[in-house]
Amino acid sequence: MNGATNTEKLTVGAARAEQYSNNWPTGNLDKAINDFAGTNPIITTTEKGKRIYTNPTTGIQVVEDISGNYFRIYNPNISGKRAYLDLNGNIPNNKLLENGKEAGRNQGEYNAVTHFNIERNK
Repeated sequence: MNGATNTEKLTVGAARAEQYSNNWPTGNLDKAINDFAGTNPIITTTEKGKRIYTNPTTGIQVVEDISGNYFRIYNPNISGKRAYLDLNGNIPNNKLLENGKEAGRNQGEYNAVTHFNIERNK
């Protein structure tokens, strides 16, 4: 593997954030870790630059993309492709329409409500 490929892998999260993060809500990473991974999470780091905080009891993970400066909340207990949660712990597959009915979110809409820019202390 050449150096360019390694660099590209490390910056995928940053590139994703640069392209899409204007549509993402901001969330408090410490609060999400406490709420979903617990007070004593198992912390691992991947080669692709993600820091994963895993709840040892539920298995739910807060996945921080270090270079992208965002995080997601993953529930491995959910079957199917959409196993990411919103900040309230809900599976955001549907959206509420103006007429009060629910409709499914497309993939872009789903991604926009399951990626969170990391709130920075002011």
